[in-house]
Amino acid sequence: MSVTNLGASPSPPPVEEPERLDGPTGPSGHAGPERDRFDDLYRREMPRLVALARALAGPSRADDLAQEAMLSAYRRWSEVTIHANPEAWVRRVCANLATSLLRRKAAEARALLLLSSRPSPVALAPAHDAVWDEVRRLPRRQAPATAGQRGSHGDRSYQGRRHVADAV
Repeated sequence: MSVTNLGASPSPPPVEEPERLDGPTGPSGHAGPERDRFDDLYRREMPRLVALARALAGPSRADDLAQEAMLSAYRRWSEVTIHANPEAWVRRVCANLATSLLRRKAAEARALLLLSSRPSPVALAPAHDAVWDEVRRLPRRQAPATAGQRGSHGDRSYQGRRHVADAV
């Protein structure tokens, strides 16, 4: 008879290796002079990046944007060091990230405005409920086509089809 520990939790899943970044390390993977150069850049530029991100995108996302810019520099360090001014490179990345964020927020605001300005669907008379129950029982692709053929009052007007499609 084997003894099992009923109260013990199962063993934890194996730990995955962290994502390998092409950062400033030496050939053996240990920190070297390139890592020191990146650390210096980080210490020197991080406060400036946070200030830039705060000015461009506001204080709520400034730290995140600055960190993302530095992470991008870390991942592409071999390319960044080729530039005469790595500070300018990382600032440009930060500005681009802030611009992308603002564009995304503006697109979301436009979508919300568009959705909120849509007219409410017209309430149908209770007599039409039986017809709409039958339309809803049709196959998924056939119901909108059938509903679009006749409006709520049997006409073929665009207005009728739009309300019918909203009801389905």
